[in-house]
Amino acid sequence: RRLVAYVCAPPGRPAPEPDALRRALARRLPAYMRPAHLLVLDALPLTPGGKLDRNALPPPGPAARRAPPVAPRTEVERALAAVWAQALGLPEVGVEDDFFELGGDSLLSMRLVSLGAQAGLTFTPKQVFQNPTVASLAAALGGERAGRGADQGPLEGPLPLTPNQHLSFEHDDPDRHIWNVSTLLALDARPDPAALAEAWRHVVSHHDALRVRSTPGPEGWRQHIAPPDETPAFARVDLAPLPDAELAAAIEAEASALQQSLDLTRGPLARLTYFDLGPGRGARLFALVHHTVCDGLSIEIVLEDLLTAFLQLSRGEPVRLPPKTTSLRALAERLVELARSGPVRAQAAHWLAEERRAVAPLPVDLPGGRNTGATARELDTALDAGETRALLALVSTADDVHVNDLLLAGLSGALAAFTGRRHALVEIEDHGRSIDGLDLSRTVGWLNYLYPVLLDAGEAATPRERLRLARAALRSVPDRGLGYGLLTYLVDDEALRAQVRALPRAQVLFNYRGNFDLRGSLLIDRAPAALGLRPAAEPTGLPHSLTTVRQHLFMVNAEVFGGRLRVQWTYSRDLYRPATVEALAGAYLAELRALAADP
Repeated sequence: RRLVAYVCAPPGRPAPEPDALRRALARRLPAYMRPAHLLVLDALPLTPGGKLDRNALPPPGPAARRAPPVAPRTEVERALAAVWAQALGLPEVGVEDDFFELGGDSLLSMRLVSLGAQAGLTFTPKQVFQNPTVASLAAALGGERAGRGADQGPLEGPLPLTPNQHLSFEHDDPDRHIWNVSTLLALDARPDPAALAEAWRHVVSHHDALRVRSTPGPEGWRQHIAPPDETPAFARVDLAPLPDAELAAAIEAEASALQQSLDLTRGPLARLTYFDLGPGRGARLFALVHHTVCDGLSIEIVLEDLLTAFLQLSRGEPVRLPPKTTSLRALAERLVELARSGPVRAQAAHWLAEERRAVAPLPVDLPGGRNTGATARELDTALDAGETRALLALVSTADDVHVNDLLLAGLSGALAAFTGRRHALVEIEDHGRSIDGLDLSRTVGWLNYLYPVLLDAGEAATPRERLRLARAALRSVPDRGLGYGLLTYLVDDEALRAQVRALPRAQVLFNYRGNFDLRGSLLIDRAPAALGLRPAAEPTGLPHSLTTVRQHLFMVNAEVFGGRLRVQWTYSRDLYRPATVEALAGAYLAELRALAADP
């Protein structure tokens, strides 16, 4: 719970100094009992009867909760405070400031752990959640810097499939090799291609996922990690002879061909391409990795390490990349172990509950239409900056409310209006990096996993009631939904696997990607100004095949960018008319606005 403390002095006495009060509370109370908001008032508001008038107490806003920062007192606190400030994009962070009250979330905690590793500090996202202040985390670490225990050498040999890989490979798709995560970067400079190629070699050797090979067989797909290759897939494309007007089309054509060039069985599954635009025009870097071994956070890690290695080589230094965290193999083996444990089996009752079987399919405009990559269309919508601020303010001012609670409460109301039914099954995408006993903050792989949540919009419910119902639905999910995939694909009980697989599949996929205004780009932040590194504007072709059958009717991706909550709806033009999706997306924004307006 986020506690609010309202403080005033007796008549004739000076008001207490917030810093001193926080320090006194820190000496006497455990972290979870200390107030997240501390407001000093001239007097407490009273009713005519002389009792405390709670309704007249001012709400704790962002300005109210930011007391002057308490300076670090030890070496570890100083290092942690610097890491927190960098992760949150703040000029300074006090040792008593709460990471989540400052805008942190689970994805930002990954960046925090990664930055900590580079500063020689070893901690996990779970420790951040348990110790959300610099002071409490420093105390939990014992005041020491420590190295990671993960094997730092390149791995080779067999690699068990994770649940999401099982899900991907179970569908018959002749174009499964066209499903990628990619990034195109612009540079003002023209870096030495030989140094880039050598840096890429170090990165591919360091991150085992980039050397995975997958092979179909009579018993299904199998995968293994290939040994490091002295010549990983790096290419230089000379576009210097082209005029300015033709550059964008040439980059798009080359990138589109590269999107189709990965080979799951023979490799490569990762490519780096250097587009040399010629003197005065800089360059482009195109990084491409197959999605079965890479997610959005992983490609950020890959590119950060590429920059690190390139800068070290440019200075004539040996390449020293940040330490590895838990290996992909250790993660896969741990998931198999968890799937065969009693606690995960006990979660089956949650997933097999009768009410999940009764959810009806979503209505469509054009029954029998195709749902493929070729028919996919996107609709982009957004709240304005003021509405976004009001909505996100609830995370810091309401009691135990997370961003996903708000976004899914709004989605449940919109889907209820769309279907005429109060219940909806929505599949949630989790980043998959908060597994007990594992440090996955810098692990490269496809770590995301999916799990369904049964949302209840209530009967003529208010926005506040829908928020309560959505929060309850999310809190009822055991172990953040990890067990759903384990029971579906890895549990060693064929009958139980069949029961879970027979459940209705959610037709809506929801993914909150995070607050990009807070996350920023560690890669771009660390790049020397002379490189002029930034995201490129040129299109890079489709990262998926046009023939691939989509598994959901709606894919809803939300993120905060440029001060606005942006929501993208992906649907099939052969199943829905644009007006239908526009109405559904509009209803969703209306639900979020109603939540933000509810005091």
